[in-house]
Amino acid sequence: MKKKTIIILFFICVILCGFLYFIFKPHHPITYTHKKHKITHVKAKTKKYTLDQFMKIKEGMNYTEVKAILGNNSGKDLGAHFPSQSYEWSNDTQNSIWVDFYNDKILRKYNSFIDTSMNAKVTQNDFNKLSVGMSYDEVVKILGPGRLFSESYGKNHGQTYAWINIDGSTLSVILQNDMVTGKSNKGLH
Repeated sequence: MKKKTIIILFFICVILCGFLYFIFKPHHPITYTHKKHKITHVKAKTKKYTLDQFMKIKEGMNYTEVKAILGNNSGKDLGAHFPSQSYEWSNDTQNSIWVDFYNDKILRKYNSFIDTSMNAKVTQNDFNKLSVGMSYDEVVKILGPGRLFSESYGKNHGQTYAWINIDGSTLSVILQNDMVTGKSNKGLH
């Protein structure tokens, strides 16, 4: 039981760290060296990635199928180690999509659509009503539908949803196998 709890907490931390990174990541070209690979992220100025494209990416897809939805990512292989590969599709509008593959099958996807037009109207009181073990449907009854931010596939299917207020304050919920395993907020009143 203790080992299972540690594994679940680990996945929660990974998803939450990924969420925070994608919200606060720098929005300019970055070059860094990872082991023997030099990786440069350059923003595309003409391609706009959408939430609709993100939602079309499904479990079981391979790189070629994802590329058919998002287009060429200009070689933005993020330098993960074979058989695991990570790719980024990004542009100068702060809309980015990251997809991780294992043996050429999708493992997880993330997006960075910071969209205050969602105007979720969530509060600290709403946040306090949420508890570990709730289903997504129970969360929706309190907050309304959220925006899918990340999704991991496999035996322990995981998702992160966000509710973004017009002032940029955010409430996030992490689910594993449709059960809340964590929650966070930034700037709620």
